[in-house]
Amino acid sequence: MQLGDLQLLQSLLAENRWSSVFILTDENTNKHCLTSLMMCIDFPVNPEILEVEPGENSKSIEICHQLWWALNDLGADRNSLLINLGGGMITDLGGFLASTFQRGIDFIQIPTTLLAMTDAAIGGKTGINLGNLKNQIGTFQNPVAVILDQAWLETLPSREIRSGFAEVVKHGIIADNSLLKACFETDVSNQEEVFQLLEPSLKVKADIIAIDPFEKKERKFLNFGHTGGHALESLTLNDEDPLLHGECVAWGMMIATLLSIDGGGLEAEAAKELIRSIDSYYPDIQPEVEIEKMWEVMLRDKKNRNGKVNFVLLSKVSKPIANVEISMEHFAKACDDLRVMREEL
Repeated sequence: MQLGDLQLLQSLLAENRWSSVFILTDENTNKHCLTSLMMCIDFPVNPEILEVEPGENSKSIEICHQLWWALNDLGADRNSLLINLGGGMITDLGGFLASTFQRGIDFIQIPTTLLAMTDAAIGGKTGINLGNLKNQIGTFQNPVAVILDQAWLETLPSREIRSGFAEVVKHGIIADNSLLKACFETDVSNQEEVFQLLEPSLKVKADIIAIDPFEKKERKFLNFGHTGGHALESLTLNDEDPLLHGECVAWGMMIATLLSIDGGGLEAEAAKELIRSIDSYYPDIQPEVEIEKMWEVMLRDKKNRNGKVNFVLLSKVSKPIANVEISMEHFAKACDDLRVMREEL
């Protein structure tokens, strides 16, 4: 896999003789990003555009079925290229689409959100949802390249930037104290400052994946905050104004931090300081948690073993531990304690 900007895409298109090119977008990236891409790149063949509705509901087997047929009807073959232009939903969906069509065609990720740049488009994970269960169906398949360009961030509302920032913070928490310190000194409204954190953030993820590409051990650390976060995201998926992925992960990281005091040996004062710092960026993400519903979703989390809910916790900041079994009683208490703690901050 190669990382680069749009010049890399132009070079790859010139060097490779793909029989056809397809671009997957959603309605938002079609409107705000596709024209810019078409103006910047000289395509050797006219690309076909595939468009889906924005939002997590498009990460479904029904949408995949429609897209597989679209590729088939438009003459795609094993020498075709799929370019995924969009946020995490598009890079997840498009990666899965490409990795399964005719047993796999080449694809290039062009993430247009901070979340996709720092997380979803990197690492070769593809996936679709099973009902409201996040990323239950998927493959491990690396793209030909990931094209990162700061200009796409200019198309994003501030809420999307803040959502993606949670994954940068996560990388600091699990592996890089200097990155974490820089995160909490960053003005999230300043796109230049945020983009400067991408390189150290991506290095954390790349180093972990190099050790454990198929998530047998160390790669599980990247799921810090995601057990509770994914459950929260799943339960709000069909709300009129659903919480964004990074917002849910931020809440999930605070829960995991609090659970780490007893479950991982994290010092209480260090946990409180970390929660205070995360809360300062996400003070309005205070969900009314229905413990039983959350637990039901978490029981089907991919990290579980033998029907037990496993969390990634911390023994120290930058020292994560995986496969820590948590009971519903411990989780419920952490949710209550976190609510009280945040009211006092």
